[in-house]
Amino acid sequence: MPVPNDKDKLTGLSNRLGLKSRFLTLMPITQGTLVLIDIYQFRFVNDLFGFSVGDKLLQILSERLQGREIMSHFLLV
Repeated sequence: MPVPNDKDKLTGLSNRLGLKSRFLTLMPITQGTLVLIDIYQFRFVNDLFGFSVGDKLLQILSERLQGREIMSHFLLV
C-alpha cells in the first residue's frame, strides 16, 4: 500500500503538497489566515545535538500544534 505523500512522515502534518491540494479544494478563498512556522536556523539543533533530538523536537512541536483546537482543523486535514 503506497504511503500518502501529502503528509510529513515524521510529524504527520500536511506538507507542501498537502497544503496545495487543501487550498485548491477551498478556492476561491475569501477570508482566513495562513500561518507559516519557520524555525530559524533549526539545522544547528541537528548539528549540535544530533538528528534524533531534532526529530523529537519536531514531533513535540507538531503534537502541541495539533492539540490546539483552533489550528487542529486545518493542520490535520
